[in-house]
Amino acid sequence: MQLLQRIRDVIEPQPNQSTNKIDPAYAYDLLSNERRRRIIEFLVEFEPGTIVDVRDIADAISQGDRNACYVSLIQSHLTKFDNSEDDNRNYLLEYDERAKTVKIRPELHAVYRAHEAFANELD
Repeated sequence: MQLLQRIRDVIEPQPNQSTNKIDPAYAYDLLSNERRRRIIEFLVEFEPGTIVDVRDIADAISQGDRNACYVSLIQSHLTKFDNSEDDNRNYLLEYDERAKTVKIRPELHAVYRAHEAFANELD
């Protein structure tokens, strides 16, 4: 139970942070998929507000066929990171479907920290 509370503490914004509160179920869903974990691990290297091209993400995380990775990012994975259309505060990226770019939100870093806390606890 202590691990779950530590993860919630990491996901929930601290008073000095400008992030929205992230539902742990949403974070768990994102982290349940290996490709989405690799997306998070790649994008956390960038500061919030940075715009990253989807092709750069595909190049960094593909394990073989980069084109297949690019298509799966567009058709499946990136839409899970951006729920802003639903007026839901649970989103980590702003995905621009037309430009094929993502803008990193501070919440991405919070979910990454929770992922790291969990992974470190298992080691």
